[in-house]
Amino acid sequence: MAKKIITAGNHPVTWDKLQNAVSDINDNFDEVYSFSIPTSISDLGIVDGTSINDVIGWDPGSGSWVSTTVAVVGGTDTIDTVLTRGNTTTRDLTVGDFISDSINTDTLSVNGTTVTGSYNDLTNLPSIPTNTNQLTNGAGFITSASLTWTNITGKPTLSTVATSGAYADLSGTPSLATVATSGAYSDLSGRPTLASVATTGSYTSLSDKPTIPTSILNLSITDGTVGQVLTTNGSGGFSFTTVSGGSGIGLGSRVSAGGTTASLANNATGSIAITGFKTYMMYKINTNAAAWVRFYITDAARSADASRSQGVDPSAGAGVIAEVITSGSETVILSPGVLGYNDDATPSTTIYVAVTNLSGTTRTITVTTTLLQLES
Repeated sequence: MAKKIITAGNHPVTWDKLQNAVSDINDNFDEVYSFSIPTSISDLGIVDGTSINDVIGWDPGSGSWVSTTVAVVGGTDTIDTVLTRGNTTTRDLTVGDFISDSINTDTLSVNGTTVTGSYNDLTNLPSIPTNTNQLTNGAGFITSASLTWTNITGKPTLSTVATSGAYADLSGTPSLATVATSGAYSDLSGRPTLASVATTGSYTSLSDKPTIPTSILNLSITDGTVGQVLTTNGSGGFSFTTVSGGSGIGLGSRVSAGGTTASLANNATGSIAITGFKTYMMYKINTNAAAWVRFYITDAARSADASRSQGVDPSAGAGVIAEVITSGSETVILSPGVLGYNDDATPSTTIYVAVTNLSGTTRTITVTTTLLQLES
């Protein structure tokens, strides 16, 4: 429908004229709203081609778009503003587009031949060598050779040792001592004179060997009589003594037993373990310097009494057997004698002693006591 014109003039307005004008306005809008947006080439009035190779081009003669098959042979011919079936982009198409495969070449036909983009579909293909023997050796490269030591020219003259590797083939070799090749100690010159023990490794081959005691009498101990036992005074003196136990057979003799502290500062206290008897009668206590000496039935009793001050009596049952204070090297007589014993869980012959140095100087203190064994 052609657009309807509504003419406005100076004529008097009548209802009929106003009604006709509104009707024309509605007709115009109806045509606008009935316009259909094209969804295909056919909607644009362009007849579709018959081949996938066809393109749409502008025909200046008919003044319209037409579908046609294009075959580009060469030159500078161009088809402007082309729309291909495989590409909806509108652009200029040149001969170079077909050659460079910038269009969908899977459906491109050149001179009637379909171009797929495959090298194998090209004509007049060159012959590509697959082996070096198909090439012309214009530079004259070496292709094979048989090279041995014998064939080499200008070789140096080698000495015999170069191929034998033998020391004997060397020239100017040094004169070696016999030991260099024998490796024997006997071939050494200037050897030291070794003592027999160096090669025998035997004790009997030693000189100045000590005399090893074969009897206790070799230790400067006088032999005792039958039934006596070897006792010590605690100071390195040994003797055979007749000791009587609880069996009532014979009477024992008094013995001396003692020990020496480590070096003690003045008023410092140390401990001694004297080897005595399980049960004993104590008669005398001797010190070689001024000291406060305490005897105990166990080590635990000695430890528990460590904080007691000199001059303070121990508590009853504290485990203190006896204590003396000496003013120098002196012997204190215990009158009457003091009964002592070891009260370890398994009774032993150890007598536990605590010694405080009162000599006024740093020194060791030796304590010796006279005992009589009362228990075997």
